[in-house]
Amino acid sequence: KTSHIEVAVPRSLLVPLPPSTAGVRDQWEDILPPPLPYKEDMVLAPGLARPIYRVHTTPAATVPLETHLEQFPTHFEQLLSLLDLRLDENIPHMDENVSAMVWRILQALPTHMTLLRDLRSLKAAEKGSWKVLLDESSLFKALCALHIIDAFVTAGATHPSDCEPHFAWASKFLHLGGVEHLTVILSNVAAGLEADAGREINSVEHARVEARVSCVAIIHRILHLVLQLDPMYRRSNDNDGTEVNTPSAWGEHRAPSGMVVSVVDMHSLVSSALKVLLCIIEVRSTDDTTVTAAAHTMQLVLGCVRCSAQGREAFCQFAGLDKWLHAFTLRVPNIGVRHTVCSALFQMCSISGYLDYAAETRESNILITILEHLVPLIPLVSETRKGSAQLLVPTKQSEHFFSLVCGTVLVVTWSETLRSKFEEFQEFGECTLMAPAFSPMELAEKIFSQMRSHPMTESFHSLGTDHSFAGLMRLLAILMHGLQNSDQVLSGTLANEEMVNFIYEGCLFALTARNKGSAASDEASTFGARCKSSFSRTMAYALLVEVCCHSNRNLKCLLDMTKFGTVRAGSSSSLHIQGQSDDDTESRDQKAESVDRRGVVMALPEWNYDPESFLKETSDRIGLMNQGATCYMNSLLQQLFHTSAFSLQLLRVD
Repeated sequence: KTSHIEVAVPRSLLVPLPPSTAGVRDQWEDILPPPLPYKEDMVLAPGLARPIYRVHTTPAATVPLETHLEQFPTHFEQLLSLLDLRLDENIPHMDENVSAMVWRILQALPTHMTLLRDLRSLKAAEKGSWKVLLDESSLFKALCALHIIDAFVTAGATHPSDCEPHFAWASKFLHLGGVEHLTVILSNVAAGLEADAGREINSVEHARVEARVSCVAIIHRILHLVLQLDPMYRRSNDNDGTEVNTPSAWGEHRAPSGMVVSVVDMHSLVSSALKVLLCIIEVRSTDDTTVTAAAHTMQLVLGCVRCSAQGREAFCQFAGLDKWLHAFTLRVPNIGVRHTVCSALFQMCSISGYLDYAAETRESNILITILEHLVPLIPLVSETRKGSAQLLVPTKQSEHFFSLVCGTVLVVTWSETLRSKFEEFQEFGECTLMAPAFSPMELAEKIFSQMRSHPMTESFHSLGTDHSFAGLMRLLAILMHGLQNSDQVLSGTLANEEMVNFIYEGCLFALTARNKGSAASDEASTFGARCKSSFSRTMAYALLVEVCCHSNRNLKCLLDMTKFGTVRAGSSSSLHIQGQSDDDTESRDQKAESVDRRGVVMALPEWNYDPESFLKETSDRIGLMNQGATCYMNSLLQQLFHTSAFSLQLLRVD
């Protein structure tokens, strides 16, 4: 009964990073890839295990320079000082170019030997001189130190069966106040990013922006891995209210419960993480750096809100949460960032134990808070620019938004038994939810009204998916499925032939002559059905099934439209279809016929509709389809195509 609706379950958001961006499919409970690749000598001691992630190999050409730096280690300090050098402001981008070049040199060299030795021993920290190890006044030197610390804790977390030395080092790091010092550096770096976000883009030093964003990502990663040592950080509530601990990345090694969590202000940490993520978007760092920072930031936020009531309160009461969700679910053009943030938010709503927090106030409930802010954003996906048919939100940017909305609505509206049919929702069990911040029936009617007025962007030529329209159908299908299992009776436009007619003849099949002027628009009759891509048609079929499963009246309307056999109503609870047997079925080349209620044999139009049948064959040269007043452009393109010198050069362009 639920097999047809499985296509609407947002399974893709169960992984934090899209494969096209990260090349991996990690779960949120796993250790995410590091922001910077490690070097071979970034080990706690010679012979100990290295991090399992990618290792940077020092080029052989730099061996003479290595020998020189071993004899003169102070030259490392001179290279680092170049990164903080302020050159003549009259030379545009000179300091930026120098910083980028020197940083590339440092990445190709072995690790700073003095800094590596001091961090291994932590003797300076024992004397209270953390500034020797983590000097926030020198951005790039602090980044180098953070990189080494990250390598140490990652090596311990990725080798849980052989991490005794790394556990001892991490325990010493905690005892000496390393976590507190990391939070101080994080606040200083965040202040620098906030200042960069307030400047004009031309006056921002991009090399320093990249360094600050990398610092944020590494600090959040270190904090998450170190907090893994605390059982309280990995604590959540089971369905019956008992406390359970998720497995630690450090295996059996652990700190006393509450030792690490107690030194971290969860409320401040979550608030600053959400705020700094906005700054990272505004300063426009490179795509890869931004996605990595978003992943490690959201992983830390996810851990904090899972274990701490203060963390949940900080998220729910974050100033400007509506704008934050609007930005990261719809407005940010970077697909990797949108996927990462939506995946983390979806995990917050679906992880075991969150539903038990429904007993708390509505203001501190993650699921209800996210829904209350996302539902009002749904109409924005169909808004157009003033005086134009162009959508304000490009349809390709709404895919993850609707996956997140559909996932949260599924959690709220589907029954426990139905959710348990899907593996990722089995943990919900018999939890009791708060009443949603919307009426499912009213929301379904509003979505259907929005679907009818939505300006479609799909065409026969590109077959690109209109993710906004497909998302509306996906959400409506999930709502209808929830209503069906709650035994609510459909009313209004959801229970009449207008909805079936819109989906069948407006979204799935081209209008026939007898149907023109019906509920579907004139645009559909001219350019075919609304849904032309595979994904949108799949969602339309799922919605059509839900509409007909919920109402016998809708099913009867659909059968009347297809005219497949003789349709007659039986009892009030079922419909009986008397059609031709397989032996009497006519071949596809013959004219399809059907018998209506009056016994009159009538010809049927072809309704097995395939959008790709409108496309030209791609095995040979093809031209443009004339859409009116394009003949001159077509002839010009034909001439350019047959001009070999021009066409060959054009085809060589990547």
